[in-house]
Order: sequence, then structure tokens, then C-alpha cells
Amino acid sequence: MVFNAREAKRLFGFIGSGAIAGGIFGGYLTTILVPYIGNGNMLLIASIFILACIPLLSMIYKKGYVSRASRSANAHHNMGDTTFKLLLKSKHLTFLALIIGLGVIVAKLVDFQFSDFASRAIPDADRLASFFGFWFSTFNLVSLGIQLFLTNRVVEKLGVNSSLLILPLGIALGSLLFLTFPELWVLIIIKGLDGSLKQSVNKAATELAMVPISLEIKNRTKSFIDVVIDSVATGIAGCLLIFVIKGLSLPSNYVTVIILFLILIWIVGVFKVRDSYFKSFRQSLREAVELSEGTSRRKRKSPLELGKRILSSNDTEQIVRYLEHINPRNAKILRNKIIPLLEHEDDAVKIAAIGQLYHYPEGTALEAVRKMVYLKDDEVVYAAMNYLIMHTSLNDNRIFDSYLNNSSDYIAHAALLCLAKEARKNKKIASRYNLELRIELWLAEL
Repeated sequence: MVFNAREAKRLFGFIGSGAIAGGIFGGYLTTILVPYIGNGNMLLIASIFILACIPLLSMIYKKGYVSRASRSANAHHNMGDTTFKLLLKSKHLTFLALIIGLGVIVAKLVDFQFSDFASRAIPDADRLASFFGFWFSTFNLVSLGIQLFLTNRVVEKLGVNSSLLILPLGIALGSLLFLTFPELWVLIIIKGLDGSLKQSVNKAATELAMVPISLEIKNRTKSFIDVVIDSVATGIAGCLLIFVIKGLSLPSNYVTVIILFLILIWIVGVFKVRDSYFKSFRQSLREAVELSEGTSRRKRKSPLELGKRILSSNDTEQIVRYLEHINPRNAKILRNKIIPLLEHEDDAVKIAAIGQLYHYPEGTALEAVRKMVYLKDDEVVYAAMNYLIMHTSLNDNRIFDSYLNNSSDYIAHAALLCLAKEARKNKKIASRYNLELRIELWLAEL
């Protein structure tokens, strides 16, 4: 595991844009070089780029490696209902998996239709490779622009459910246009919509649609949906292409009809997700959206207004639940409401508030967190220690050393435990604080 959950929230968007940027570079490089060196030599260049990943993966592995024993312990801890059973128990997750799977099948059919039509329109192999390179790079470039400048605004203005409809409706309109004008330029538009919206607006809306799901279930099912559902849907699309479309030699018009049929089910699935999405939110935020006693109607609030109201309330369960599901953007906006919760009387609220400090500049609220080290709740002390160890400068070891060498055995042992756990993921921390020597000295005292 390279990143923990807090780091992932901050970094995965940036890492994802790297994949899009790589697609842009590779596509335009293909367009430029293919006329001069041909398809075969382009494969050689591609293999060089892949080989260059090996030392990078080695560096990442060394820095982010978590011991096999740790992974086994986590796997044992998560025993119980299988992921598939958890998926079936939640209607919201089931419908989400359905629309994700349908999106993958439709994307594969659109990709086949685009490639097949283009190969018949451009018989020369080098020209065809150059054509694909140019357009795939352009699609990625558009996707990157949408991701950086439009996605947040679109999702914020239209909401999660309306945003989920943009991609299927766009492909459906393009497919209807193709039935009227069966030309390559129409397929370029359809493929452009799929390529640019799938990894930007649609991806962001899908991630936000999982917000009402509890953190434990989300952690166990998200990778299943992302990997298994995607693989199964790809297999189904492959069977459709091999046994139905190729087997029956169906023309492009029939492929378009199949796409439209699947999109119809996709849109129905989105409306089902909408119903289950609101139902889940109403259940989790039921008490937060109620007006004062005696008021018969509920007043609709924006998510930020609801957040402010929850964080200012005395309902500790609602506060903790909200902090567990808050996204990084809202956490930054509600900073002035979250930081005072470090002084909350409930320990669970303190822990949840510490978890949000990772979204803020390094060193935020250090003094308040230091005071928590002297509390008697093990979980609060560990959360505080973990935050301190991650926000102690490499050139200022005294802060955390003061806890490791504390006269109180409770504080010293808590600091050593926190250091040992964090050092499994960060070898620099182990070296910085002489972890092995400290453990040997501690064992010698037993």
C-alpha cells in the first residue's frame, strides 16, 4: 500500500491527471513519428517507455511497501460477509455497479464501432495509426481540460445524479445522429464524448455517488466494483463483439441499436441510483435536516449549510458520521468549524477532527493536538501521536523525541507504538528516530 486513505483523498486526482497527460503525449508522439518510422518501430518505442516504469515501480515499492504480515492481518480482520454479498445487500451499490458495468460495455462497443469504421475508411496502416494517435490524444487533452476546469463546477451546479446522465445522454444523441448520418465524423464525436467525459465528469459523479455508503463497506466494495465489475463487463462486451456482432456479421447500424438499448437500461439505472442516493442521505442526515419542533415542513439546505449545522450541533454521532464522509474540498471550506472540534468533550469527535487536519497546511493546530497526548483514551492518543509524527520537521526531532523519552511510560510506549506502525510504510521515519535501537532498549527493560 503506497498511500493511506487520507493521502489518497489528496493525491489520487493529481495522479489520475498524469494518466490522461500520458495518453495525450503518447497519442501525439504516435501521430508525429508513425509517418517516418512505421508501426513496428513505434512498438519498440512503446516498450522502452514500459521498461522505464520498472525502476520507478521499484522506487515506489521500497518507499510504500507494507509488510506481508500486515496485509495478512488486515485481510483476517476483514473476514465476514464476502464483498459480493455486501454488494447485493445494498441496493445503492447494486445499481451503481450496474451503471458502471453498462458504461464499460457501451464504451467497448463505441470503441469497436469507431475503430472498425475508421479502418474501412483509411486502409493504409500508417495513416490509420496516425489518425488514431491524433484523435486519442485530442480526446485525452479535452478530458484533461474538463477535469481541471469544468468537472467541479458541473457536478456542483447539476448535482451528482444529473451529472451521471451527461455521458449516456451524450452518447445516445450521438448514436441517433449516426443512424441519420453514418459518417466517420459522427463517430469521432461519439468517441470524443465517451473519451472526454468518462474520466472526468462521469468519474467524479460516480465517486460522489458512493458518499452515503458507510466508510467500512465502501472500503471493502469499491475495489471490487472498480476491478471485478469492470473485468466482467469487458468480458461481456467481448462476447457480444465475437459471437453476436462478428458472428452474425452485423452492420454498424445494428451495433448502434444495441448501444441505444444498453443506454436505455443505463439511464434507468441512473434514476434508480438517484432514488437510493437520496434515500441513503435522508437516512444518515435525517435529524440534521429537521427544523425546530412543531414545524411540519423540511427546508432544503445546501450540503455546506447542512455541514455547518451538523458540526455546530450537539449530536456527536452525526458529527462523526459527517466527518467520515466529508470530501477534501468541503473540509477546507469548513475549516473554522472543524478545528474547534479538537476541544470537543467527546473522544470520537476529537479523533474524527484530527483525521481532517491532513487536508490543511502542515502544522495546522499542532498545539491543540499536543494537548491530546496527555489524555487517557488510547485511540485519541494514537491519533494525536500519528498526526504529530507526520508533521514533525526532519530538522526538528525534538518535538516527537520529547514523547518517546517522556517520563510517563504510558506516553512513551504510545509514541513508540505509533512510530513502529508508521515506520512500516515510511523507512525514513524509522531511521530518523532510531526505531530499532529504541525497541531493543525497550525489550531489555522488560
